[in-house]
Amino acid sequence: MNEVMDAIRSRRSVRNYTDRKIEDEVLAEIMDAAIHAPSGNGLKTWRFTVITNREMITKLKDAVEKDSGIPFKIYDQAAAVVIPTNKRDNTFGIEDNSAAIMSMMIAAQSFGVGSVWINRIKGRSDLPSIR
Repeated sequence: MNEVMDAIRSRRSVRNYTDRKIEDEVLAEIMDAAIHAPSGNGLKTWRFTVITNREMITKLKDAVEKDSGIPFKIYDQAAAVVIPTNKRDNTFGIEDNSAAIMSMMIAAQSFGVGSVWINRIKGRSDLPSIR
């Protein structure tokens, strides 16, 4: 079977993680998949914030929980959190980021790294506690 199709077909949303660190080279490859995703008019105006620092991940999780009032346990085990953003005036920003996220998830699967797409930060990105 084609390796790409195998990664697409076997990809699942993973919400429980091991304590294994994602190697820097693997994380770089996953992010490379994101920046090679298609974008409207080829603008590629996205930005990706990659957080691997446990303290920063916990701080972000706590801020999201406080704002939403809903427990947000999934970040407790995550080795990395990637936050895609885009220019506000990019008509295709959401679609561009979506393509990049899917590319990351397929790449992660191909490296044996579990991932899940979470929209909990959407609509909260301008809050000082999230920034």
